[in-house]
Amino acid sequence: MSLKTDFKDAVPAAGAGAARKYKMVDNGDGTVSFQDVTEYSQVGDKAQANVFNATNKEVNNHLSDQTVHMT
Repeated sequence: MSLKTDFKDAVPAAGAGAARKYKMVDNGDGTVSFQDVTEYSQVGDKAQANVFNATNKEVNNHLSDQTVHMT
């Protein structure tokens, strides 16, 4: 299985250390949501559980194939 190796971080237009900006949206039911309104110079990948599950499965498979002897 070949796993993705070209993930990208989201980088705000003001630079990697810049704070993200959020707009508070009234949902009309007494709750609010937050919408990301940051301008980005690079859009990043969304972290998804299936990516981490696949990666961890491969690591676990590799580790279970290894015998470690400590002296």
